[in-house]
Amino acid sequence: MKGKRMVLDIVHYTTLINGYCLWGDIYNALDVLEQIKKRGFQPDIVTYNVLAHGYSQAGLVNEAHELLRHMDACGVKPNVVTHNLIIEGLCISGKLKEAEVFFSGLQEKRRQNKAAMFRGYCRANHSRKAFKLFMELAEAEKKSVKKNSCFKLLANLFVEGDDVMARKLLNKMLDLDMEPTGMMYSILMAALCKAGDMINAQWLFDRSVEKGSTPDVATYTLMMDGYFHANRLREGLDLFHEMKNRGVEPDVIAYTVT
Repeated sequence: MKGKRMVLDIVHYTTLINGYCLWGDIYNALDVLEQIKKRGFQPDIVTYNVLAHGYSQAGLVNEAHELLRHMDACGVKPNVVTHNLIIEGLCISGKLKEAEVFFSGLQEKRRQNKAAMFRGYCRANHSRKAFKLFMELAEAEKKSVKKNSCFKLLANLFVEGDDVMARKLLNKMLDLDMEPTGMMYSILMAALCKAGDMINAQWLFDRSVEKGSTPDVATYTLMMDGYFHANRLREGLDLFHEMKNRGVEPDVIAYTVT
């Protein structure tokens, strides 16, 4: 960029820092930060947030805390985004305990911070802790959690065999108008069929139908395959006949399964 005589501003430098952080190259990210200062620019909250996330994703806990102190000294006050990026970054790097300590140490825990901790638990596959925090958030602020994070938690709970908690979660999601898509239902059913958990697979199948979803030939086929692998031939054949009665034409794969 220098060779092309481009005039770099704080946005360009911040983008460079972000790129280095995404690659885990903190050394070069800090080198760019020094260039910013030498050229007379003042790093802003966005620049520092990028660095905070970079430190956290790299598992550099002490450095992340030191950055917060440096921001205060420079008159740049860390905001809720700063805190969220540190929480999620630490969870990504496997520093869940450190993320919990950081979260607990926040003087004011906003709903966005709790949502970030929830996403962190989901990333780290700590399903019970994620479920507990989700229920707190659901009662207080419906829009503070995203459907994708809830779906990941739902899948984890079913796969881990905690079907009671999983069903509670799905019911709460439905209460919050967070209905899983047909694709989400199919992914969940496929995971349960693979695990041999046909009780919960059938429960999800029935729920999706109740909510107005029309199973296609792929959904019927994966359910039938699950039943046949579980040596429950009668249920598999019943689904095959149900599929034909619904007007869903079996394909080559469906006939192969049966």
